Amino acid sequence: VNILVATNVAEEGLDIQTCSLVIRFDLPNTVASFIQSRGRARMLESEYIFLVERGNFSEDRLVKHFVSGEEQMIKEVQDRTPEVAEPYEDDEDQIYKVDVTKATISTGCSISLLYHYCSKLSKDEYFNPVPEFSYFEEPGGVKCLISLPSNAPFRQVDGPLCSSVEKAKRVACLEACRQLHAIGCLTDYLLPGEDEHDEENEDLRHSDSCKLRGAEMGLELYEMFVPFALKGGWNGHTKPVTLSAYLLKFNPIPPDREYTQFALFLESSLPREAATMKIELHLARGRIVNTELIPSSSLEFDPIQLRDALKFQEVYLRIMLDRPDFLEDYVALGREDRNWGSSSTTYLLLPVQSCDAEKDISIEWKIIKEILSSPIFSHTSQKLAEEFCNEHLIKRRDYLRLANGWAPVETLQNTLVLTTHNNTFYCIVDVLPQINSNSKFRECTEYNYSEYFQK
Repeated sequence: VNILVATNVAEEGLDIQTCSLVIRFDLPNTVASFIQSRGRARMLESEYIFLVERGNFSEDRLVKHFVSGEEQMIKEVQDRTPEVAEPYEDDEDQIYKVDVTKATISTGCSISLLYHYCSKLSKDEYFNPVPEFSYFEEPGGVKCLISLPSNAPFRQVDGPLCSSVEKAKRVACLEACRQLHAIGCLTDYLLPGEDEHDEENEDLRHSDSCKLRGAEMGLELYEMFVPFALKGGWNGHTKPVTLSAYLLKFNPIPPDREYTQFALFLESSLPREAATMKIELHLARGRIVNTELIPSSSLEFDPIQLRDALKFQEVYLRIMLDRPDFLEDYVALGREDRNWGSSSTTYLLLPVQSCDAEKDISIEWKIIKEILSSPIFSHTSQKLAEEFCNEHLIKRRDYLRLANGWAPVETLQNTLVLTTHNNTFYCIVDVLPQINSNSKFRECTEYNYSEYFQK
């Protein structure tokens, strides 16, 4: 007997003509997975077996749901008529041609070329340059909006009105390639331009004798330049420090949400051009935020306020850049070896409130104090279980049990929590005491929260 043991990766792609039996030890997640895994049995009169837990009614209902879902899919396919399908468009493929080299590109391969160009842009472990696509339905068809990475020569390409989403995407990508070629980012052979200096540096990085070759080729190394406005040594002062303030004003497009106001604090004033800078930020899913700097009145920080501000800035920078640090029960702040706020580049980016004039701002010290008072920064997070784990408090509804112990509900709202099973941060905006694991997941479903997430 030939037996193949595999994970759900084997649901697709395996073609074993002599397979006559498929046994699933865990239930599929979707109807498509249900059908695909059964299709691995190629022989006639093959068998398809599920192993379900005895007495587990949710698994029984799930299997019945898969069977009825398959029957519904078969019925829909059989009921289809040729008139429903979209007619084939003879003019679907458009071509862009370079007269000098006769190089051409069509809508059929424009998407891959655009992705290839973006892959050649500068990247690091936190940033992977790829195009993003947004679609807008209008009378008569669909338009595709392409948002290119921030380090591309231009940020946005608007495609024409097309009959389908796929065609709109291909035509918009062809237009992006045409514009990239027009400004020299694509060669006359419609390939990403190669930077000779980058090729030399790449050779040096992969050479065992990097320093020797660099000397022979005459390449020079330069000291990193820090703008004068970002220099400062005030983070070690024991006296009050006055810092210049610049309000960051966010105007989202569309204006369907509100962003927390922040201000940039520097020891030196910015040049006039930089002090009134306006930047268009392109976020995920095609969102745009117009951002501008507004010079505000200077603020004085005493040594304690300066220390708290630096620690607060360290918290959110580490959440963004060194997130694994927060997997521990205790996170130390203000360590000199971390270089947060003690480098040659010195600034503060803090939450603020502004008045109508936008000249007078006040720092949200309440928010800063609340964040710095979190148990994870004070060696008390491990004591939660001892402090709250008693029978009297467990029965009360104003306490919740977390992975590291019990905590009052009132201290959890508007906090950042880490789920230990997938190391993901979530913000708790509200606590709903009337809902628990036995409540229905949604009004239109027959599962409760526990059953839904178990399946």
